[in-house]
Parts: sequence; C-alpha cells; structure tokens
Amino acid sequence: MSDAVQCHRHDKGPALRLAATPVEVRPDGRRIYEGTATFGDILKPYPDLDPPRVEFSPADEVMSPAALASMEGAIFTGGPRRRDWDGSVTLPADHAPNLLDLDTAGDAIEGAVLRAWRQDGETPEDPPRMRVRVIAYTRAMIQLIEGGAVELSPGFRCDEDKTPGTFRGQPYDLVQ
Repeated sequence: MSDAVQCHRHDKGPALRLAATPVEVRPDGRRIYEGTATFGDILKPYPDLDPPRVEFSPADEVMSPAALASMEGAIFTGGPRRRDWDGSVTLPADHAPNLLDLDTAGDAIEGAVLRAWRQDGETPEDPPRMRVRVIAYTRAMIQLIEGGAVELSPGFRCDEDKTPGTFRGQPYDLVQ
C-alpha cells in the first residue's frame, strides 16, 4: 500500500461475536468459545475521531495468512460494561490503557485468542468469515459472553493507507 503507516488500534475491531455455549469447560473453570470475529469487506465509521473518518477494511487484508497468524495469542478485555435498552451488554470502543503494557497487562486481561482462521462462504456471494477460538479467563468475562455480550475486542496493529476511495458507492478516508 502506498502512504502506509503502522498504527496500534484499541477499538472495536475485530469484534468477536460468540455463541453463549462454550465448546469446552476446563477443570479450572476457564471456558473456550468459538465464534465469528468479522466477515467480508467492512466500512467502519469513526465519528468520535478528530477529524471524523470512515475506514475501509478489505477482507483479503484482514484475513490474510499474516493477519490471521497475528490474531493468535491476542489478549482481550471486556473493560467497563454498559447495558443497552434491550438488556444486552455492550463493551466500550476503547480498552483499558494497561492492556498492552507488559508490566500491568495482567490487571486487564480477561481472555485470549487461541486460534484464528478464514472460512469461505458456501457460495461466491457469501462473504468470507474470520472464525476464532478464544479462552475466557475470568468469571466476569464468562458472564459477559454467556449473558449475551455482542462484542469482545482485542487490540490490534494495522497499516493505514491514507488514500481515500469508495467501496460500493460509499466514500472512505483510508484503508486499514
């Protein structure tokens, strides 16, 4: 990519959409879940940034072998919780600042990604999906997942190509 700069993200991407039933319960109580982290090409608006912008995340970049390999071992936290109007739990767009600090990360880690893989759709029209297997370390995270939390979010690194464009007729400011 031209004009690419590396950034470190702490936002809601990729967001893990997990089923409420664990695929494994370990003797120590930790639980393993499988779910879809993301699918297809995505336009993500960031209205709170200064200046506000829309970012394009192409599936072939997000689900490249290198990107999938970088997901494995990624730690995540639920951070402060909010209950939505329908009773579901939503997590904030940012993470605890100590999540990526090697000296204090243990205070914020509630889970980790064990494996990430690409699953292509059954037809050419179906978008590919990034599937993940994660482990939840804390009771709070287990309760969040099994209580219907929609998004769990590991921080991630990405390159930003600040070349604007359009995707399906929608303008974007940069490619993530």
